[in-house]
Amino acid sequence: MAALASGEGSFMDISFGTPHSEILKRLSGQKDKAYSVEDHKGSVTISNFTLGNEKLTVLLLFDHNDRLYSFEYHSRPSPAAQFSEVKKQADNINAVFKGEYGKPAGCYKAPLLSQLTEGRVYLSCDWDDKYLAVFTGYRVGREKCPSPDNVCYYSVGSVTSEEMARALNEDMNKNRRRRRHK
Repeated sequence: MAALASGEGSFMDISFGTPHSEILKRLSGQKDKAYSVEDHKGSVTISNFTLGNEKLTVLLLFDHNDRLYSFEYHSRPSPAAQFSEVKKQADNINAVFKGEYGKPAGCYKAPLLSQLTEGRVYLSCDWDDKYLAVFTGYRVGREKCPSPDNVCYYSVGSVTSEEMARALNEDMNKNRRRRRHK
């Protein structure tokens, strides 16, 4: 398995703070890769990435300086009837994260489907780390959803550089203030 992350924050031995362009070069230069890579403004999507026993989608997120500051794992979208599969996928991500980050600060009972609303993440586990925000959970979404009601459920795992996220938020707030005063 490729390196998941380290205390300094990395994905596949790519550290937080690495420029977008360098990451694209590294990912495209991987030999015998079983995953595919799509470049987007502000993010890179890696499909069919193996984490533990699951094939997941990885989202690499870049800050205002176009440097990696966060990565997320997303399970495949599943309709409500398959929510037990989503729970299994969350358990897989939790197991991998426990191996990488140690014992979680807390783990929580999976929510009932009736409790889930779109646009929110419901925690499965979270970790205390001085430099990183680390959690796993569940999300509701409509994108790429094969369900007839167009509502799907995902398990997620997220690792974010606290320092870089703070700098990004400060930059966004500064830009908002500038726009208001124009």
